[in-house]
Amino acid sequence: MAINVTENGHNSNRSNGLPSDANGVSSQNSHANGQASSLQDGVNGTPVAICGMAMRLPGGIRNDNDLYKFLFDKRDARSTIGEDRYNVDGYYSPYGQDGTISTKHGYFLNDIDYSNLDLSMFSFGAAEAEQLDPNHRLVLEVVREAFESAGEVEWRRKNIGTYVGLFTEDWQDMAHRDNQEHNTHRILGGTDFALSNRIAYEYDLKGPR
Repeated sequence: MAINVTENGHNSNRSNGLPSDANGVSSQNSHANGQASSLQDGVNGTPVAICGMAMRLPGGIRNDNDLYKFLFDKRDARSTIGEDRYNVDGYYSPYGQDGTISTKHGYFLNDIDYSNLDLSMFSFGAAEAEQLDPNHRLVLEVVREAFESAGEVEWRRKNIGTYVGLFTEDWQDMAHRDNQEHNTHRILGGTDFALSNRIAYEYDLKGPR
C-alpha cells in the first residue's frame, strides 16, 4: 500500500527546491526517437509534482527512506506464511494437488497491528471501527502520513481528489459468512467503493471539481 500526494502548478524548472541545472536533472525527458516530452499531465499542460508519500509494504517498509534503503540493499521481503494465518504445513504440497498450495512463502505486512487505531483522529467510534476493513484503517493512517510528508497542514475543504485501487474483498467475505448477523456499519465498513469516500469524508476533501 503506497499513497502519493500530488500537486499541480509547480514550476517545472525546479527540482527538489533547486534549479534544475544545479543537480543535472532537466525539466524535460528525451525519448529514444529524439523528441522531448515535458513533465506535464498531458491534459492542460500543468506540471505535476509528487510532494509527499507514505506506505505500508512487506519488509517493514513505512516510508520513502525505508523503500530506498530496501531497494539499494537489493533485499527481498518474502517470508514464510505465519501460523496466525493458517497451518501452511497442513496445506502445502509441491505437487499441486487439489485443495493444497504449492508454496510456503508470500509477501505480508507482518509488522502491522490492525487493532492499533487512534480513534481520536477520526469521527467514528469504537463500534464502527470494529467493522472497518483493515484496508480502511491502514489507508486512513497512511493518507495522514502522506500529508505530513508533503508538509501539508491546511487540506480541509480543499479541491483535492481521492483515488483508491483495491484488490480482493476478504473482509467482506468473512463478514457475510454468518447471514444471521446484522450490523449498521457493515456496508460502509467492508465494501470497496466506500474507501475513497471515507478518506474524503474524514479529511474533508472536496475535489475534484
